[in-house]
Amino acid sequence: MQMLGDLQAKEKALQEVPQVTRRATAACKWTSACKVAEESRSVELWCCGVEHLNGFYVYRPPQSGPPTYQHQTYPHKWLFVAVTGGWWIGEAECKDKRHAKGWMHCEAVEPGTLPQDVIEWQAPKSSEWELLEHARFWLSESVDVAWQNARIACFQSPVIQIRGVTDSIVDGLFDFVPGDDEVGQPPSFQHQQRPNLWLFLARDQRWWVGNGKAKEDKDDRGLMHSGSVSPGMIPTEAVGWHVRNGKTWEECRALKISKVPGAKRASEKWADANRRAKGIQIWGKEYYQGEYFLEGCVDGLPAYQYSVDADVWLYLAMDGCWWLSDTENKDARRARGFLKSDLIEPGTLPQDIESWRDRKVNSWEANPMVRVLVAEDAAKEWQVAWQFAEKADVIEIEHVTGPEYNGLYDLVLGPGNSKGQPPTYQHQRNQDQFLYVARDGRWWVSNTDCMNKREPSGRMHSDLIRPGVLPFNNDNLRWHVFNRTSKEWERQEDVAIVS
Repeated sequence: MQMLGDLQAKEKALQEVPQVTRRATAACKWTSACKVAEESRSVELWCCGVEHLNGFYVYRPPQSGPPTYQHQTYPHKWLFVAVTGGWWIGEAECKDKRHAKGWMHCEAVEPGTLPQDVIEWQAPKSSEWELLEHARFWLSESVDVAWQNARIACFQSPVIQIRGVTDSIVDGLFDFVPGDDEVGQPPSFQHQQRPNLWLFLARDQRWWVGNGKAKEDKDDRGLMHSGSVSPGMIPTEAVGWHVRNGKTWEECRALKISKVPGAKRASEKWADANRRAKGIQIWGKEYYQGEYFLEGCVDGLPAYQYSVDADVWLYLAMDGCWWLSDTENKDARRARGFLKSDLIEPGTLPQDIESWRDRKVNSWEANPMVRVLVAEDAAKEWQVAWQFAEKADVIEIEHVTGPEYNGLYDLVLGPGNSKGQPPTYQHQRNQDQFLYVARDGRWWVSNTDCMNKREPSGRMHSDLIRPGVLPFNNDNLRWHVFNRTSKEWERQEDVAIVS
């Protein structure tokens, strides 16, 4: 609030200077006007509607007479008072000769009247001059005050919603993100689900939806934009929205932008999620099955590191999806890797997601086997499975060709076989032969040492499983046997395990 007060005090001091000299001569009035212009250093043209006229005009002290201003971006354009008494925007030659000629002007004004005090401006249309209804020059200090007031309003209601856009990527909630050293600057809004999508005011004085780089550079490029706005006009007040359709821009009349009072920002939703985040298990994913430890945060979002390989992470990328990838991609939050979720709502943790996608040639396809669970939920799945396992404490493996794995297997009971873990079975005759779930998330038949270490080793294993999947009476579970002659794994369709 102190910053706003300072801006308002400076604006008020500048606006009051001309009042002191109201009864002075024309020359004195212009001299006083030059002092005001010198103090403020620049004025800004908003809502002109004429291409390349809006923007900053920097005060350039004249040798005598009224103030002159030069366009900051287009230095061949000058703002000056012509001999007819009106302000004009024209070429340098017109400025030097004070010719009433250019792209925009006002009627004759009282001496000492600065551009920010003029209400009506005109621009040529065909062979006539047309009133520019919204065009106005502002003191830069007045612009700062207007935007600071807008920022204060955004603090009070920081979430806005965009609906009805042809490109559904844009639809959703956007959060006001206050940055450092942005006093008196237009607010910017970040998409809650797609953090690289921003709603920002570009150099062309229109609100744009574009990526982070466009926002940083204030580039007038992106997926949609508003019409020209005045200082302090936030997106919910803007009109004239257009959406890109291929190489053309189309008016989007169905678009609605509104404040969402009481809505949580994405950062608040993730703060809630971080409080319940914990280590997870991934099941059903080739090569990446196992435990993932919660290891700090990336940009305030939880990240999970694979217990088997420290270079493998599950993290939220900039596209708003959870990704399984390496450390380099995790640090950059790139949408690249081996497994991904669909777009999520802020605060959605991996264990909350039902569907995951695997890379298949040139597309991402749903993998119904993949599940991400916290340890407690995985244990509950196995506890339910144990109820069925205890009712069938003897199972039989049949029709295995090759290794001598056929026969009866007993359910192993005892303190070493927790009911929150997969059950283990021991061959009735060959006491060194077990059926167990290994670290890779498959049922394996192997020896005592491999069983104790949960090694994925032996000559027979199942497909990948999800927690709670028992090896018997399951027609959908396929079995693979290693052929020592061909040295290849073969799927044996006839293998059956029955209770």
